[in-house]
Amino acid sequence: MPAYVESQARIAISFLLQEHYYQPMFTLVGSGHKTFAQTHQPMGQTLPKGATWVKDKAQSITPEQNLVTTANGVEVMDHVMLF
Repeated sequence: MPAYVESQARIAISFLLQEHYYQPMFTLVGSGHKTFAQTHQPMGQTLPKGATWVKDKAQSITPEQNLVTTANGVEVMDHVMLF
């Protein structure tokens, strides 16, 4: 049995901001061990390999249809959704 099995899952991440802030590091900024500049990076660099970035916010969720509609009217549908 292989130790690693590559998933065929499709992942879409809805995130409106262009920057991702790693909030747990803020404690280290307060203590002087890290700088604020080290707490964030462009969102595109933080996404898992193969993930799709939906640059919009969710407007409505229809769980019976596994459907999320964004504020711009884009519909994202799949078998499993995690929020």
